[in-house]
Amino acid sequence: QTDPVPRQPEAVVGGKYRLLEAIGEGGMGSVWRAQHVSLGRMVAIKFVRPEMNTAEVASRFLREARATAAVQHRNVVEVIDVGTTGEGLPYLVMEYLEGETLEARLARSPALSVAELGSILAATLNGLAVVHEAGIIHRDLKPANIFLTREAEGTLPKIVDFGISRATLAGADSAESRLTVTGSIVGTPFYMSPEQLRGAKDIDARTDLYAMGVILYEALTGRLP
Repeated sequence: QTDPVPRQPEAVVGGKYRLLEAIGEGGMGSVWRAQHVSLGRMVAIKFVRPEMNTAEVASRFLREARATAAVQHRNVVEVIDVGTTGEGLPYLVMEYLEGETLEARLARSPALSVAELGSILAATLNGLAVVHEAGIIHRDLKPANIFLTREAEGTLPKIVDFGISRATLAGADSAESRLTVTGSIVGTPFYMSPEQLRGAKDIDARTDLYAMGVILYEALTGRLP
């Protein structure tokens, strides 16, 4: 089966990616494990829910693709492709990650040691530094958006989900800039800096560092500050 019914097992998206199974579901969309038909490579494809597919959502989705593709770092998820299905749903193709989120890891025993936690968050900060150097603010860092992949040499954290990120470089697309206005609040409240909670338009990379501080506190104490 091919487009225009892309969100079913065995459907082929964009003539290249065969959907295998749904692996995640959220308020805005879903994520599927898929396989490149010609290369055999496993990928993850993120779709917007049809009922959520507005012009603003599509613009944010495209911004996520641009933001993530602009950063090449082992601690940031890799974007492979982006497109639109036959029925007009935007989709994002990413590397397929095996493992679990930091949120899931913190929820189960045994607890991470301070040394393990330090290693995970130091690597995450390395990726975040490159994100910031690219002129991008993530704005939704939380344990659920730090994915712990399993590699031969151990656990490798990767920053995922740039759906509400914001470009801060001069010359950033004006349509994208209009998506964030003073008084609008986007993000996950527990991890948001005071200025982000106030809906300030001129937040900078320090809001991500605030979120990392909250993550560190939560991981060490088992509760939110």
